[in-house]
Amino acid sequence: MATSIITPDDLEQFKWELLADIKQLLDKKQDKVAPVKKLSLLVLMVFLMLKISPYFLHFFCSNSMGFER
Repeated sequence: MATSIITPDDLEQFKWELLADIKQLLDKKQDKVAPVKKLSLLVLMVFLMLKISPYFLHFFCSNSMGFER
């Protein structure tokens, strides 16, 4: 009758393999979300290039463009 004993080294190895698998799954999900991050980076670049704040743009759009129904 064969017996197997789990050692602390086995548990340590299992932990690292499990963490690597979880990281791999999270990386796959982040690849699908990447276009949103890219768009937000482009918006941030526009703010930096024009040297304006998001508040200023919101204020400018809401006060200068009339809205009529």
